[in-house]
Amino acid sequence: MWGLILPVAVHFLIGQVLSYGALWLLRDRNDKIYDSYMGMVMALTGLTGLLATILLLPMFVHDERCRRVGGLRRRKLPLFTDPWESILLIGTGAGLSQYLNIFMALISGLLPASDYSETMELIERGQSLAAMIFFMGILAPVAEEVIFRWILYLRLRDRLTVWPSVLISAALFGIYHGDVLQGTYAGIMGIFLALIMEYSGSLTGSILIHAGANTWGILLPELVYGEMNGSEQIVLALSVFWLCCMTAACYLIRNKRAGDGSLC
Repeated sequence: MWGLILPVAVHFLIGQVLSYGALWLLRDRNDKIYDSYMGMVMALTGLTGLLATILLLPMFVHDERCRRVGGLRRRKLPLFTDPWESILLIGTGAGLSQYLNIFMALISGLLPASDYSETMELIERGQSLAAMIFFMGILAPVAEEVIFRWILYLRLRDRLTVWPSVLISAALFGIYHGDVLQGTYAGIMGIFLALIMEYSGSLTGSILIHAGANTWGILLPELVYGEMNGSEQIVLALSVFWLCCMTAACYLIRNKRAGDGSLC
């Protein structure tokens, strides 16, 4: 159990140290401390993810070395996919984000009230689009995939079959996000991410999908509420495109599974 909690704990502790450090630096701002801190949250999140990834990658390398010695996995997952598959996986992530957001809107009335949207508005206020994509669309997905798929999910797979590993890792991924609404979204997304890692044949498959989902979540409000002409038509056209990407990606992954077999 400690082996599953440790990577999450490392990420959490780094985040806490950086957050309290930022609050200490802002201690003289009095009534402006909250607004100043919220303006730093996105950068702190990205820095937390970067530091956690650097610290946790040796743990993943150690796990891989033990697997090769112990023969716990039948095949080694390559790091990269080819460019065409990478594009499909990023599009698949955007599609999952699009349709999961629709699903969450439908069930939001069944869940406890959430202030997630208001919190994100405060965090994103004054942030450039490039900064949001860099911190939340790239750094955060990389860190979370290293923690929850590369380490946690594969450690579960060393001991369990596919579905128990998928569900446990997805549940922990949802709980990690704290807020009920966002946690539910993350838990469902975590199921897809674990299955993608299981059957895509690439360690970076889940990172590409996660990055596509986060980036589309950042871009969507810009398209819908921004000043772009014909934004509704753009969103509709992209939604159809994401659906095509998802279909093509599922087809490729199914062929890979049939040809190579799944892990363990």
